[in-house]
Amino acid sequence: MSPFQLPVFQLPPNTAFLPGVLYRVALTPERAASLLLPFPDLSQVDTQQVISSLSGLPLVPFTPETLQGIDAAGSALRSVGALVLCLPQTKVGSVARITNVRFDTESNNNVVVSFHALTRGSVQTSDNLEISQKVVHIFREHPSKTEKASAIVTRFNKLYSDIQEFIAKYDGESLLLLSPLATSLHIQFSSSEFQQALNRLQGMYTKDANIPVLMDITAAVMPIPFAAKCEILALTDPLARIRYVLSNVIDYYIEFFSTMNKAIAYVEEFMGLATEVQRAKFVTGQLRSLRGLLATIGKDQKDGLKAPQLTKAPPRGVLRKSASLSPPEDDELKLIADFITRLPLISSISDDTKRVLEADFRKLQRTPPQQSEWHVLRSFFDIVIDMPWDITSYEIGGARLLDLDLHEVKQQLDRDSYGLETVKRRLVQYLAVVRLHAQNDESTSAGGKNPPALSKSVTRAKPVRAPILLLGGPPGVGKTSLAKSLATALNRPFQRISLGGIRDESEIRGHRRTYVGAMPGAIVLALRRARCMDPVILLDEIDKVVGGPNAAGKVQGDPAAALLEVLDPEQNSSFVDHYLGFPVDLSQVVFICTANEPHELSRPLFDRMEFINLPAYDYEEKVVIARDFLLPRQIERNGLGTKAVVMDDEVLKKITMDYTTEAGVRNLERTIGAICRAKTVELSEREDYSPTVSLGDLTKYIGLPTHPSELQRRRFVSPQAREYGVVNGLSYNSNGSGGVLVFEAIGLPAKSRSLHMTGRLGEVLTESANIAMTFVRSILHRNLLGMDAPKMENILSQFDATEIHLHVPEGGISKDGPSAGITMTLAFLSLAIRKAVPTDIAMTGEITLRGQVLPIGGVREKLLGAHMAGMKRVLLPRINRRDVIKEYCELALNQEGDSNKFGVFGDGSLLRELIQAEEMSGSVIYGKPEAWIKDRLGLDICYVEEFWDVVRAVWGGEFVGNSHRDESRL
Repeated sequence: MSPFQLPVFQLPPNTAFLPGVLYRVALTPERAASLLLPFPDLSQVDTQQVISSLSGLPLVPFTPETLQGIDAAGSALRSVGALVLCLPQTKVGSVARITNVRFDTESNNNVVVSFHALTRGSVQTSDNLEISQKVVHIFREHPSKTEKASAIVTRFNKLYSDIQEFIAKYDGESLLLLSPLATSLHIQFSSSEFQQALNRLQGMYTKDANIPVLMDITAAVMPIPFAAKCEILALTDPLARIRYVLSNVIDYYIEFFSTMNKAIAYVEEFMGLATEVQRAKFVTGQLRSLRGLLATIGKDQKDGLKAPQLTKAPPRGVLRKSASLSPPEDDELKLIADFITRLPLISSISDDTKRVLEADFRKLQRTPPQQSEWHVLRSFFDIVIDMPWDITSYEIGGARLLDLDLHEVKQQLDRDSYGLETVKRRLVQYLAVVRLHAQNDESTSAGGKNPPALSKSVTRAKPVRAPILLLGGPPGVGKTSLAKSLATALNRPFQRISLGGIRDESEIRGHRRTYVGAMPGAIVLALRRARCMDPVILLDEIDKVVGGPNAAGKVQGDPAAALLEVLDPEQNSSFVDHYLGFPVDLSQVVFICTANEPHELSRPLFDRMEFINLPAYDYEEKVVIARDFLLPRQIERNGLGTKAVVMDDEVLKKITMDYTTEAGVRNLERTIGAICRAKTVELSEREDYSPTVSLGDLTKYIGLPTHPSELQRRRFVSPQAREYGVVNGLSYNSNGSGGVLVFEAIGLPAKSRSLHMTGRLGEVLTESANIAMTFVRSILHRNLLGMDAPKMENILSQFDATEIHLHVPEGGISKDGPSAGITMTLAFLSLAIRKAVPTDIAMTGEITLRGQVLPIGGVREKLLGAHMAGMKRVLLPRINRRDVIKEYCELALNQEGDSNKFGVFGDGSLLRELIQAEEMSGSVIYGKPEAWIKDRLGLDICYVEEFWDVVRAVWGGEFVGNSHRDESRL
C-alpha cells in the first residue's frame, strides 16, 4: 500500500466505481469545471478567467467561458493521464484516470466525464472531501491466479447461459409479460449496453485472466445494490472479494433464475389445467392491477410529481445567434435546439458550417409544419444530430492506442487467418506507427508543451492519418476476414460497404436533400452505424464499381471518381456529402478496400491506395485451414459433436486436389459441409456409426472427383504424345492458382512455312509464337546446333515447307500472357530436329529475338502447379531467383518458427544476406532456397538466362555446335 498525493472527488449519490471498468458520469458544468482544477498539466488551457471566482468556493460560477474551458480541458485530457480518487461516501474508493470530458448531445448541457477505474485507494477520513487534495493510500494488486479458477469460470458461464435463456424465453412466452419481476429483469438484462458489457465480460472469462479483477468487473456489470458495491470496493483482500462476489452475485443470480423458472413452470402448469373461468379471473386481475397503476401515474403527472431536473438550462448569450431563437414547440424540436446550443463546442464542425446550421434551424422554426420543406429540414437535422461528432472508438469501449500490444495484434490476426504473412506484417507496421505517434503526443503533453491552440479555443490533437489499403486477390483467400481481424485487434467498430454494381455517384456522396426520398451516402451512413468517427470501413469489391475503365456504362455520374475524394488522404479530412452539404472528417477512418481484379481500377484511384496482393493458398495451406478451421466449423453448424467427423490430412488433401480447383477455400468448405451432412444422416439412422472418413468413402459422400489432378490425367497419355513437339509450360490461372500448360506442335508438308494456332490463345501469346518461329529459323539457318551442314540444310528446307499447327489443350479456357516464349520456341525446335523433350520438365519465361530469357510473375503458384502435375525439373528465368529467395524466407523460416530471421518482428537478416550473395554472384547459384524447394516440392530448379541454357538443361551437352563460336549467341 503506497501513499500518494491525489485529488479526491466525491461521487454523486448511489455511484461507486469498481476497478477495471470504464465509467461515464453526467455532471453539471460547474461541478465538471471544479473537477479539472487540481491538475497542473492543464495550466496551458486558459482557465484563469474561468475559475477566477473560485477562491474559497466549492463550485465554479456558470459562464460561457466555463463551457469552453471544460471542452478545451477535455481535449487536453485525451493525452494527459489525470488521476483522481473517486469516493462513494466511504473511505475506500477507486483511483481512476480521467480519459475524456465532453458535453452530452442528448441531455440539457450535462457534462459527461469518462473515468477509467484502475485500482483501490483509501483516505484517513471521509469528511470534507469535496474536490480536495489528500494523501491517498493505493492498494497495488498483482495478477494472481486461484486454484478454483476453472470452477469460477464454469459458474459464470452458467449465469451467462441463464441470462440469455431468460431473455429468449421472455421474448417468446406471453405469460412472462404478466410478471412484474420478469419485466423488470428483462428491462435490465436486454438493454444493448448490458448485453455488450456481458458479452465482453464472457469473452474475458474464456481467457486466462486475473480472477480478482474479473470479480470487480462482474460486480460492476451485474445489477446489484449500491451498498453491495461499496462493500465489494472495501474488500482489499482478493480472496475475500472472490468469495463475496461468488456468493452474493454469481451464485445468488443462478439460484434466483432457478427459483423463477420453477415459479414460471408452476404458472404454466396452472394455466394449462385451469378452466375458462379461472383463466378469465387471472387475466381480469392483471388488467385491474394495470389500470390502477396507470391511474396512479396519471395522478402523479397531474400533481406535478415529475422527476427532478438535474441540470440547469443553458443561460442566455452562450451562442452568438441562438439566443434569439424562439422556444421550440415539441420535444423533438427541443432536441434540435439543444444540439444548436451545444454546436460551438463541437470541434469537428467548422465555424462556417455552424452558421449555416443555425440559419437552417431558424428557418425550420419559421416554416409551418404543413409545408414539405419543414419535413425536409426535420429529416436533415435528425441525421445531423445522430452523427457521432467528436466521438472516438475509445469513448465507446475501444482500446487506447497506447495500450496496443503488437504481439497480441499479431496473434489475433493469426487466429482469424492462416498464412498471409506479408499482409499481416503491413498491418502491424501501421499499428506500430500509430502507437508511436500516440506515445510522442503523450510525452509532449506531459512535458507541459501543450499546443497554443488549446488556449481559449476548442481544438483537437493533430490526427495520425489512417492507411488506405487495397487487398487484391482471388475470391476466398481471406480479404474480408483480415479487415474484420484488424477491427477486432483495434477494438474499433467494423462496417462493410459493398460496392459491387454501384452505378450512381449518389450512393457514395449522398443525394441532395431537396430530392424526394433523399438520404446520405454510404460513408456517412457507416459512420452513423459505427457511432464513432474512427471505425474500420471495408469497401468491398471496389473493382466492381461502374466507372474508371468501365466509365462507358455509367448511368448517374462516375462512382469511381467519387471514391477519389474518399480515398485521398490529402482530401478526405473535408469530405462533403451531398445530403449534409458540409465537410466531414474521414482522416481517422481506417479504409480497407478489396478487389479481385485490381487492374480494372482507374489509375488515379489505384495510386491513392497501398496495394497488397493476397496470393492463392497452396494445397498444404488448404489442408491446415480445412483441418483447423473449416471442419470444426462445419461440424458445429450441422449439430454434430466435436469428434463426430474425423478426417486425416490425406483425405483433406484428396478433397483439395481432386474436388476443388480454386484459389480460396469457399468450395472446399462447401465440400466438407456436404460430407458432414451425409455423416449427420448416418448418425441418425445407423447404430454402428463410425466417425472416420476414409479415402474410399469420398465417392460415397461427394461423388467422383470433379477435377482430377494433372498427375492423374498424365498417367493415361498415350506414348505417341510423348514424342517431339510437345513441351510442358507453366501458367498462372485466373483463379489465382498455378498449373501445367501443355503446348503441342505438329508439322504437315506444305508449299511454304505457316503457323496455325488453336486453344483460344491471346494476342500476347500469338506474338510470342511468331517470335519463336523466327528465332528457331535463325538457329537452323546459322546452324548454331553444330550439326552436319547437309543435314542442317535438309532440316531447314523441310522446316520452311511445313505447316505447323500449335495447340494448347482445354480450348474452353482463354489463355494469354508473356511467359510461354521459351516453351513454344523449344516446341518448334523439337519439331524441326525431330527430338523429343522429356515429359518431367516444365518451363516458363518470355524470349526475345536475340534469345534472351525475360522474367515472369507468379513463381510461387507455378512451382506449386508443377509439383501437383508430377514434374521433376522446372526451368525459371535467372532474374526470378529473387522470388525463390523471398518465398524461402517467408514460408520456410515461418514454418520452422524462426521469427528472428524473417518474421513480422524480425530484422530480415537472412533475406538481406541471400540477396547480397545473389547480386555478387555472376553464375547460377544452387543454395538453401533451391534445396528447400527440392525438399518441399520435389522440384529441381534450373535457372536460364538465354535460350542456349534451355537447350543445355533439356538435352544436356548433345548440342554444343557453334553456339559460342558465332558472334551472335542464342
